[in-house]
Amino acid sequence: MRVEMDRNKLYPPIFFTYPNLQDAVRVVLFNTIRATEWDKVSFYLTHKEKYITNEKVRKIIKNPDTSKVSRILRKWVEQGLLIKIDTGAKKTIKYRLPIDEEREYLFANYNANKN
Repeated sequence: MRVEMDRNKLYPPIFFTYPNLQDAVRVVLFNTIRATEWDKVSFYLTHKEKYITNEKVRKIIKNPDTSKVSRILRKWVEQGLLIKIDTGAKKTIKYRLPIDEEREYLFANYNANKN
């Protein structure tokens, strides 16, 4: 059951047993698509802080691997989802969401390259 729900990107099942239930098992299935890494980071940037670092992304997506998170951030920058802000030192690189004019420019270039 867990494998099937994971394959379909759904939240894992929740099992209730003793002490909540005596001689039974209650299974709760959420028919909702699990939030992706990008959904979590995007929510953080729109609702909490304007800038984000590799360290903060690792905490949000619960991935301790610095290089893997760096690759994810690099991919999001290439896709135009984030703007990279170089601060000089490698550890203090920040990222932010693009503002509306930047998004329109990115999508205009994407559509021009597509034709």
